Amino acid sequence: MDLFDGFFNILLLTLKFTGEVAVFGLKALIIVMAFLLCVIIIKKLNPPQIDKKKLKVENIKSQYEKYIQQFKQKTMSKKEFKKYLKESMKGSDTKKEKNKFSIKSLLSKSPHPKKNPLETKKPPETKNQSKASLFVLSFEGDIMASQVKNLREEVSILLNIAQAQDEVVLVLDSRGGSVSHYGLAANQLQRLRNNNIPLTVCVDKIAGSGGYLMACVAHQILASPFAFIGSIGVLFGIPNVHDLLKKHDISYEEFTAGKYKRTVTPLGKITDEKRQRLQEQLNLIHDQFKNFVKQYRNIDLDQVATGEAWLAETALKKGLVDKLQCSDDYILEKIKSHNVYKVSLRSPQTFLEKLMSKKPASVKILDNLFQKNEII
Repeated sequence: MDLFDGFFNILLLTLKFTGEVAVFGLKALIIVMAFLLCVIIIKKLNPPQIDKKKLKVENIKSQYEKYIQQFKQKTMSKKEFKKYLKESMKGSDTKKEKNKFSIKSLLSKSPHPKKNPLETKKPPETKNQSKASLFVLSFEGDIMASQVKNLREEVSILLNIAQAQDEVVLVLDSRGGSVSHYGLAANQLQRLRNNNIPLTVCVDKIAGSGGYLMACVAHQILASPFAFIGSIGVLFGIPNVHDLLKKHDISYEEFTAGKYKRTVTPLGKITDEKRQRLQEQLNLIHDQFKNFVKQYRNIDLDQVATGEAWLAETALKKGLVDKLQCSDDYILEKIKSHNVYKVSLRSPQTFLEKLMSKKPASVKILDNLFQKNEII
């Protein structure tokens, strides 16, 4: 009887253990299947894209002309409006200009001739000479200057179509961010300048830190009166929980090859030596920042390279900008003498990207806090 009871108990334990293993295996299988399902859904929502970027060219001048025409139509009598249409259509070359900047012709244009962008004397105009063009680009900067991937291609396109009398305007809005990313963005504007294309940067809201690194490359900087300008400095901040880990008897080990491979980290102990080395690195970046600005702006760096940002009126007195004017007024001025084209290169967003781009307010606040923990 005892032998039978022992056998029976072993059988029950075996079945129980087998059941637990089976349940565990089933749970693991469900988790794996759920993960694979998520991967499949993400792939369906975010299919791989080879190169679906589209070049968009908007004729701003013709847009304004349409708005004016609509206004005239609503405010004039039929007779007056017909007369206005006849007069406005005389010598119109809108269709010719539209064909001139079709995508096909943009890609087949030869590089522009060299010229001195600061030269004020213009050659006499002839009947066959085409009107100058103003190409408008925009750059809305985030911490990683992510728009630079499109900016570099937009610049390459303009280098192949801009003529001697043309000009590029960049409408810039950025508080700065990563040193290397904004350095690359500034380099794209240098390409325009190195090829003797007149470059104007318009700042309607803010050009700080990396944003000003870009702006200073321009032949002239225009800013709206209440735009913030400057912040020629370098910032790095990081939370450190080493003491908290130590308090709870949690050790953190870090292995490196190279004395200064890592200096300040969130988990490691911050020694005076590491702190000093990081400060030396920041000072070096700051010096390079100042030297870069000095290439293009004749200003007293000791007065402006303090990391401060100023309203445009003060920035004008300090030599950080050249004129108080918003981008809208400058473009409107140029419409009188130039054909004005807004050029943008964009990739179509997938459903997943559109979904993720709609950030709630709490996430935006966290993004702003995160920006303070980067070298900017």
